[in-house]
Amino acid sequence: MARSLSGIIILSDFDPTLTFCFQDFFDSIERFAKESSTSEITSNSNFNKSALRKVLKDYNSKDIKKYVDILSRRVEKHFTDADKLTTEESNGAVSSKVLGNVWSACEAEFVKLTELWGQRISQWYSESGVVLEYTVADAEAAFRKQKFFA
Repeated sequence: MARSLSGIIILSDFDPTLTFCFQDFFDSIERFAKESSTSEITSNSNFNKSALRKVLKDYNSKDIKKYVDILSRRVEKHFTDADKLTTEESNGAVSSKVLGNVWSACEAEFVKLTELWGQRISQWYSESGVVLEYTVADAEAAFRKQKFFA
């Protein structure tokens, strides 16, 4: 699956266990689903309700806030360092638009992933009662809380 710059930042800097577990889990289901029915997916020990709960158990809205905060520090550090280099080279002030645009792209990518994961859960686990422990609104609020949101 192709990733945008913000996807690369999210996948490498957000929380590797979160994005790897979720993405790996749902990518594996996608591959399995091409050749299987929904009942075969949920009865497979790798993809049953218990496996889904194991993937989701540690990621509620509080955890998402914490991981977004970690991501914000990494993005800010990375792009602040880049701004310093660019400022020194150009002898002018560098706009914080880049940082705001990157942050907006990170938010959009994470919201897109959250929506996708939620859709997949409702598609394949609708009768299980298992849902994401955080909402798109929780993710958006965590991203917008950051001081450099543009």
